[in-house]
Amino acid sequence: MSILGWPKHLLLDDLDWILADTMAASTARESQLGLDAALDLYMHNGRREDILQRIRSAVASRSDLLQAMDSWLTPRQPSAEEVATNSELARIQAEHKEHERERDNSWKTFIAELQADPDQLRRIPPPAPDSVDARLFHLWLLLSSMDGRQSRYAIDDVRPVEAVLGCDLTLAFRDALVKFWRQWKPTLESSRAPNQRNTISQVDCMGICGVSVEAKLNTGWPRYLTSGEATRAAEYATLELNGFPSWTAPLAAAWPAEVGRVVLGEVIAELDDSPSDAHVGPLQDLETGPLELCRTVAAGLFEALRERELLPERKLSQVLTILCRGLPADENAFFTTVLDRAARASDLDVKASYLAAAFHRDPTAAVGALRTILEATDATGRQSIIERLLPRLSGDLFRGRDQVLPTLPLEVLEQLVTIAFAEVRVADDVEHENGVVFSPGLRERAERARDGLFRQLSNVPGRATIEAIRRIGSIPEIPIRPDTIEALCRERAAADSEETPWPPGAAYMLEHAAETPPHTAEELQAMGVSRLADLAHDLRHGDFTLGTLFKRLESENEVQRWVASELRNRQGQAYSLEREPHVADEKEPDIRLRSRATDVSVPIEIKDTGSGWSLKDLEKGLTEQLVGRYLRARDARYGIYLVVHRHRRPVGWMDTAGNPIQFDAVIAHLQALADSIAIQSADAPRVRVSSIDVSDM
Repeated sequence: MSILGWPKHLLLDDLDWILADTMAASTARESQLGLDAALDLYMHNGRREDILQRIRSAVASRSDLLQAMDSWLTPRQPSAEEVATNSELARIQAEHKEHERERDNSWKTFIAELQADPDQLRRIPPPAPDSVDARLFHLWLLLSSMDGRQSRYAIDDVRPVEAVLGCDLTLAFRDALVKFWRQWKPTLESSRAPNQRNTISQVDCMGICGVSVEAKLNTGWPRYLTSGEATRAAEYATLELNGFPSWTAPLAAAWPAEVGRVVLGEVIAELDDSPSDAHVGPLQDLETGPLELCRTVAAGLFEALRERELLPERKLSQVLTILCRGLPADENAFFTTVLDRAARASDLDVKASYLAAAFHRDPTAAVGALRTILEATDATGRQSIIERLLPRLSGDLFRGRDQVLPTLPLEVLEQLVTIAFAEVRVADDVEHENGVVFSPGLRERAERARDGLFRQLSNVPGRATIEAIRRIGSIPEIPIRPDTIEALCRERAAADSEETPWPPGAAYMLEHAAETPPHTAEELQAMGVSRLADLAHDLRHGDFTLGTLFKRLESENEVQRWVASELRNRQGQAYSLEREPHVADEKEPDIRLRSRATDVSVPIEIKDTGSGWSLKDLEKGLTEQLVGRYLRARDARYGIYLVVHRHRRPVGWMDTAGNPIQFDAVIAHLQALADSIAIQSADAPRVRVSSIDVSDM
């Protein structure tokens, strides 16, 4: 029991019942277990003779237990071989202890000599091509053993050795490391023999440590480096284990030409090294490395890709990811190249890699190119292409490495989901028996990616997503239950209705001012609509004849100024009000609300029906003026369209069919028009139509 981790918690008072159970046991194994427990009590209670006699008397009638007891109490005589082995082990242990003692004394002497004159480290001469100062090297070994981060060479803090070396010697050691990295020439991977690419010199690692210490120590690093020093630092960066050091990003930003030249040279050497598929080189580090580093190599790497039609798929995928991250957004030649090679590639994995790169650059054009390729391919080929492409767009949990995935807009996601369910049919999904281990293949990865794309679509905020989910659910070939579709729509609507988390102090403001400041344009829009609703209510039901006075305003401009004045009076700490700010095309919304908590704003366009606006005119005011002028930017999608009705019209409004409609129907029609615009895409403008009606007063 104790071997298995269960404490026995037996006391001497338990001996009688243990002995009774030992004799009453039904099997010899249980009797032996009881005897062991009794003898264990004997051992833990001072090996008292009276306890031993109690045990012996209890088992006297059982010869097997007496024999087992004698064996337990009689020390085993080791064999001659065991004696010799134990003797040899004792000799080795003694030698080891002596070696440790000598080593400890050597370290004490070594450190004491350095502590007597710490500046000797600062006077170390430059290293020779094949040797370095032993004092500095052994101190670095000490630091490496105490750092604890075995997966990185870029140790950037020498303080772990301060407890051993003392403050003065630690500072001298730090200065020597910083001096050393400039003097030592590291050996790049590209200059080694193919069978030595997975090895690294410890002296090179010491240089990486020196750069890291200096980069962390000086806030101005690397701006004060020379061009040669920046090149040397970049060479060290390519040798780091498990990705580039953290200081590589600022180095690449400050010295792009020097860093790009070094890293690109290593990348091209890896591309041209056919046996390097098993070697982890700079390509993998760049794939998910600093964006600044990708930018330094992008132009040269694109030229290298153009010159190489045939690359192994893994290297090709890494190159394309680096180029997607590093090339400027307006680099159209890259997009043209990947589409051309995707169309010509006979290897389906290569074709899928090029298509995935196209989705990184221009998802809308890429999905069109994908449809063109699929239309020219038979059913088996279509399925094979999609099975390979989907994990590259949605993520591949089974591939064993991180992936940089493209950002796909809602309309592209909808098309991809439709294609995915058509080509990777749910009816053909692989079924695995529960509890049975399996190796995921191409089909399993595609199924997971297909479902992942649908989840990704469902997570896009906005009403357009709900309409997209319903359109997907209406496709007969997509076997998603109607109740599941509606549940997803409700979940999306519930998530969209959630406001941003309250910042500190918001609860206090709510308690004292009965409101919290809006932080997003959607929240500001909702507050503006609420303020206008309060204004409309007060005009009709207030204590004073505000509605009558409001009706007497002479023009639409006076109506706009009156509404602006009332909104300003009600702004509190929630928003500020801007009247006629300049915007795109020198056009001006009537009012613009701006949150006091953030910089988001919401335009309000006001139309007074007394100006003779027809239904078509009101539609144009919403679509061409508010939506077309003021809600064009992606970060300015929320607006309010206020329609004011002050005087009865002899002839109301005519709908599109020529039928007369009243003001309430006009507002409903305009809101329906605004909703139809909002569901067109995830970034479509979202307009709330408000009204003030005092025509019957």
